Amino acid sequence: MTVIVIGAGVAGLACALALADHEQDVELHEAAPQAGGRCRSWRDARQGVALDNGSHVLVGGNRHALAYLKRIEARDGLRPAPFTLTLADAADGGRRSVPPYQLLPDLARSLGRLRAPGRATVADRLVGLEHQHDVWQPLCLAALNTPPAQASARLFRAVLARSLWQGPWAGRLLLPQRPLSDVFVTPALSTLRGLGAQIRLGHPLRQVIFRQNRVDSLRFDDYQRHLSRHDRVVLALPWHRATDFLPHLPTLPGRAIINGHFLCRDAEGGDQGPIAVQNGLAHWLFRRGNVLSATLSAADSLLAWPSELLARLLWRDIARITGQSRPPAAWRIIKERQATLRHDPTTDALRPASRQGRNLYLAGDWTATGLPCTLESAILSGKIAAKQLIDDLF
Repeated sequence: MTVIVIGAGVAGLACALALADHEQDVELHEAAPQAGGRCRSWRDARQGVALDNGSHVLVGGNRHALAYLKRIEARDGLRPAPFTLTLADAADGGRRSVPPYQLLPDLARSLGRLRAPGRATVADRLVGLEHQHDVWQPLCLAALNTPPAQASARLFRAVLARSLWQGPWAGRLLLPQRPLSDVFVTPALSTLRGLGAQIRLGHPLRQVIFRQNRVDSLRFDDYQRHLSRHDRVVLALPWHRATDFLPHLPTLPGRAIINGHFLCRDAEGGDQGPIAVQNGLAHWLFRRGNVLSATLSAADSLLAWPSELLARLLWRDIARITGQSRPPAAWRIIKERQATLRHDPTTDALRPASRQGRNLYLAGDWTATGLPCTLESAILSGKIAAKQLIDDLF
């Protein structure tokens, strides 16, 4: 028996790894010339440094993601951010810090309020909390990529219950020290090859052919792969690509994220922790080495803005907050049009389960993991698909 995993994003890598660890023969196919999906890096010629497509972070409570990194021997690729949350006002450059103990009364009340009917939103449930505007709304936007007035209360509760509610370490941000591909992707590919998995990059799937509620064959550009009655398929693609092959899946709305990367002329250093931005265009600032990155969540309305305008406005906020006195040496704006699902209650109820037929399974952060579209959800989805597949065999 062979398991054919389509898609080498983090969900596909986690699924293939779980299957290979259970001594299953695995083929991993990826349409792009590189693995990683939305968790990828490349060397930017203008800046002369490696850039990530987005500022992905973990928290100490992301046990599935941390177990994945431990398995591929890449756990040292993360470093903890300061415990204290830094808030900065882009209007005047002022900063203040919120230590974790100040959030505990609000956190206890918020978890109770967020235990709500499926259609409740975050804004419905957190009205009147002391830190509603300066902490909970920015965290909701960062975790769910959806404004609190639309965001699912149930999903936000799941995020808080698995992070801050578990204690200071579980809620502490863990930041990549190296490019995302070096931490999450390259070591996983190396581990899979060591386990005997076959990996084909730049090998797009063109058609899934069904017969009697099972996948009969998979058509690629260079051949058609016929499946035996024992073979299994895991489709680990983004939701907007999965529907190309499985039209019965629900049409799910997405949300955009825009990231701006700026190469600073100043020497490396300064505040290395994330900064939550108020009264600015960006929502969060991150720094790795000489690169300052700004993240704009739920950015659909800004996709049509010229990159030059976005860069100018973002740098104005960055300079005010960080004290950068000179313009950036280089910059790059990255628009991820389908970065995550729109995490409202209606969309959350439509997310599909992993098992989709007699020999077909889904993996992806957009499936019914109980978490928003994050690295933790992607890795969990791959493990769920692998476990269900293996359980179905025995």
